[in-house]
Amino acid sequence: MTFVVRALDFCIKNKINIVNISFSTSSDNPKLRKAVIKAAKHGIIIVASARNSFGSKAGFPASYNEVISIASVNYKNQMSQFSSQGKIDFCSYGENILSTAPNNSYKLSSGNSVAAAHLTAIIALILSKPEKWGLPPKHSINKDKIYNLLLKLSEDLGEKGKDNIFGFGLVKFKFFLSILSALQSQDMMFEKIK
Repeated sequence: MTFVVRALDFCIKNKINIVNISFSTSSDNPKLRKAVIKAAKHGIIIVASARNSFGSKAGFPASYNEVISIASVNYKNQMSQFSSQGKIDFCSYGENILSTAPNNSYKLSSGNSVAAAHLTAIIALILSKPEKWGLPPKHSINKDKIYNLLLKLSEDLGEKGKDNIFGFGLVKFKFFLSILSALQSQDMMFEKIK
C-alpha cells in the first residue's frame, strides 16, 4: 500500500481534484484508510471500485465513508455477476466495455474498476465546467456536492432508495450528456445574441 499512500500524498501536494482507485482489497489497511481520510480532508474526490467479489463485501477502500464506491451493472441494468454488495454508493456500466489494449489494439473489459472509471470520467467532466451544474468553482467543490448532483443524475435500481447492491442507482451517462449538450447549446445561443 505504500505506493498508494505516496500517490495520494502527491495528489494533495499538486492540488488534484479527483482520484480513481480501481482496485480493492478484502481487508482494511490502516495506512490506506489514513491516506484516504487525509486526501478527502484536502477536498479530493475519491472514486473507488468495489471488489469483484461475486456477491461478497465491497472491500477497501470502497467501504470507506470518504469515497464514492461504485459497482458494475450489465447492459440490462442488472447487477454484474462478479459485482459485490455492501457499501455501494452508485453503479455504472462495467461489463463488456470496449477499451484500449497493448499494441495499439482494443478489447472488451469487465469489472467494477471499469464501472468506476466511467463514473470518474463523468465527475471529471462536471469538474471541468462546474458552473454548468450550479456548482461553485472547482476549489470549493467537495464529495458531498458531487454526491448530491450524482443523485439527481441517477436512476434508482433494485429496492427503492439506496440499497446494498446498486447504491442510489445507475448514473445515466446519456442523461448526463443530454443535459450537458443542452447547456452548451444555451451557451452558444447566448454567444450569438451578444
